[in-house]
Amino acid sequence: MKPPTLGAKLSALSATGRVANLPTVWSNVLAGFVVSHAYLDHSWAESSHSRGWHLAFLLFATSMIYTGGCMLGDARDINFDRKHRPNRPLPQGVLSIRFITLTAWSLLLGGLLITTLSLPLSALASPELAWKELATFSHSPPVLQFSQLHVALIATLLVGTVVTYAFIHKKNRLVALPLMASCRLLLVFLAISAAHLSAHDHWPEDAPLFDLDWIKPWMILMAGTVGLYTLLLSWVASTESQPGQFSSRKILAACMLALPAVTLILTPLILSTYHAPPYRWEHDSHHLTTIFPPPNIIPHCIFLILALAWTAFSLKSLHLSKPAFVSRALAGFCLLDAALIAAHSPTAAVACLALFGLALLLQKVTPAT
Repeated sequence: MKPPTLGAKLSALSATGRVANLPTVWSNVLAGFVVSHAYLDHSWAESSHSRGWHLAFLLFATSMIYTGGCMLGDARDINFDRKHRPNRPLPQGVLSIRFITLTAWSLLLGGLLITTLSLPLSALASPELAWKELATFSHSPPVLQFSQLHVALIATLLVGTVVTYAFIHKKNRLVALPLMASCRLLLVFLAISAAHLSAHDHWPEDAPLFDLDWIKPWMILMAGTVGLYTLLLSWVASTESQPGQFSSRKILAACMLALPAVTLILTPLILSTYHAPPYRWEHDSHHLTTIFPPPNIIPHCIFLILALAWTAFSLKSLHLSKPAFVSRALAGFCLLDAALIAAHSPTAAVACLALFGLALLLQKVTPAT
């Protein structure tokens, strides 16, 4: 047998790591991160440069976790794939099981470490923060100690859920589906918490190192919406190897089309959480600044319609092809994220739209499932 070329190995790596789905991971993280930053004052990171580094480290780390989880899942599924999907890279022998397993664990542990250290790493990467300021922060429980403990715990829970799913998803479907949904839910919640907890100026100096009072209903609603979307998508994906059409299309369609409407509840819930009237202003001697940005109704409506339209388009393809639906619905993560945050940050919603286009483009190059 002729040994695989470097190009074949790289293509196999991208397929095994589901690189085509990384834009959906980025949009999930971007959505959670941006909403938190829209309503909180970050005294350690007044500049967008600092916030940008924080977001960049989170995007990089969560990409490692996602890719590592996909690789570990394929390594565990080798016997199933040899029988049902022999055209995948591992059954074909393009990549070795040992190499993929080692790479997967390295990515998972590396992603966990970088996520845990994302706040201090972003402080070090930002030239606006001097070393003495960082040293001052390190003695303040509400900053590095308080926030990093919580973020580390959420990141550990995320990685643990990813690993558990990789080991059991072919053995117990009823457990695997909520586990997969939990992975996306925790991904969004991780981004929300990382941004929220770094706003240390609203934590008291004697704040306990472990406290759950910072968790708000809107955080659960937003992350839960993405998690439920994942559950419905995974429901169909779990039947791809089964012959025949998906039998519960009406229930699936009703649930998926209802999800973008959650945005109509999310925005007022966020505003009420921070006791923020939509048009509250602060005036100083230099300029007029917005403390709480008003909801952007027009962008919200536009992205809500786009999310609904793409969901309907994806559902229409279900009676013809389960894989086609799954691929389109995976890209639809980005439009759902855009609808969730358009009222708070139209710019971030446009970024999610760009990620949607990138996801569709990557699906033409490498498989999404």
